[in-house]
Amino acid sequence: MNITFFALSANTTGDYVFLNTFAKQLLEYSNYQINFIVTEENFNYPDSLFTKIIWEPTILLEKKEIEKFYQKIKKLSTNILIISGLPQIQGSYNHYQLLQLFLEDGVKVFNFLYDNTPWNISSANFLKKAYGNYPLEFISTCPIATPYEKIADFHYWFSYPDSIVLTKQQKNLTKEKNNLSLTEKIIFMAVSNWTKFFAITEEYYLFIFEKIIENLAKIKQKTNFIVINQANFLSPLSGIYGNLKFQSLDLQDKSTYDQLLLSSDLVLSDNARQSSMVRANAAYIPTLLFKNDLSLTESFLKKTEKEKFLPFIQSLKNIENIVKNEKYYHLLNTADIFSPTLFIEVEKLLQKDTINQIREKQKRYFLSLRHLPKSWEIIRKKNDPFNPDHF
Repeated sequence: MNITFFALSANTTGDYVFLNTFAKQLLEYSNYQINFIVTEENFNYPDSLFTKIIWEPTILLEKKEIEKFYQKIKKLSTNILIISGLPQIQGSYNHYQLLQLFLEDGVKVFNFLYDNTPWNISSANFLKKAYGNYPLEFISTCPIATPYEKIADFHYWFSYPDSIVLTKQQKNLTKEKNNLSLTEKIIFMAVSNWTKFFAITEEYYLFIFEKIIENLAKIKQKTNFIVINQANFLSPLSGIYGNLKFQSLDLQDKSTYDQLLLSSDLVLSDNARQSSMVRANAAYIPTLLFKNDLSLTESFLKKTEKEKFLPFIQSLKNIENIVKNEKYYHLLNTADIFSPTLFIEVEKLLQKDTINQIREKQKRYFLSLRHLPKSWEIIRKKNDPFNPDHF
């Protein structure tokens, strides 16, 4: 069977982490031929196990160009097409035309959702309404997409069936390899690449990080604060701030990224939907989500006269609303980025008693998802088992 993943708008690392995980799980069950159609920008994200085909989004403008592109990929002889990103673009007519060509050749189509937030669900419903009885089913990743309600044509997939928990010896080896002290705590921060979507400037990133570092430098114990981001402009901030050693690492080094994440004592993020936060929770590591003081942010943006940042403000508000409503996000501890007492919240999360309480909550949550299907069960079955009693 040939399966093709088509990343229509999967342009974040998290999207590809989940898509790769889903694809690898398929290979555990059978020797499928798996293809990834990706943009040039995200060429390195799909695993080397899969066939990669590069496409440019600009080709999806006219019907003749769509047909030309379809002929190029028709040689894949795809049986199942898994698309990422369709509801987010509200069922673009051009993409609909492309899907029609697959359907006419008898290809079964799934839409892969990063989560099942109300906004994504309403987008999916819009798509169905716009195109009538369009034969499209949806795959929602869990645990980000906690199935808090049963929805027709939605398949909930448990994306982390096995927790990867490193031993103390393995963590120490990671520290030694990265020239970190064995006695110091590791605080790992995965930064969302907001610059890509909302034209966030380096000036704004520095504004945020200087506040974070200033507050975290008050932590009493010696700590390594490791920031994962592709932005080179963070490098000037590297150095020692009180008891805090700040290091900036390139996101492209996936091996180091994984080792440091799983060896950390606390994982921070500015985005509740990051795969790093999910993996940390699955590995029973405490997590902290930064809430942005919107009044301060708005003040900064107004001062710099950056009206184009308004979508960014709206996105931050959406993230906070998600945290309030989604069951998974209850595992995340939250703190204000600009709070002068941020270091107190962090110190609390590094205490043994707090860590034990958090781990118990994490374990109970992930055990509650064990009944959800694996990827091959979703693509081979018409209906997935769903038991709301587990939640």
